[in-house]
Amino acid sequence: TDTAGLLRMNRGDSARTARLQEILGQWGWPDGSRAGETASGAAFLVLQHSPSDAFQQRMLPVLDTLARAGEVSAPDLAWKVCIGLAP
Repeated sequence: TDTAGLLRMNRGDSARTARLQEILGQWGWPDGSRAGETASGAAFLVLQHSPSDAFQQRMLPVLDTLARAGEVSAPDLAWKVCIGLAP
């Protein structure tokens, strides 16, 4: 295995997770109507690759509420839950 590569990837994922948490603290989830589909999708990817299982689990109810309101893609959310965010 490429241990150095894995460490770099984990540091990057951790840094992106920290930045997403800052954004969420200031503005909430970057949903489609406020930030656009591209930003919302990027936030999903950061969350999906976050090394923090606790952060991922905390965000599921938030994303569920936003999906029901049509602010994030429900099929996208369901797919991401199925591939890794579900407990």
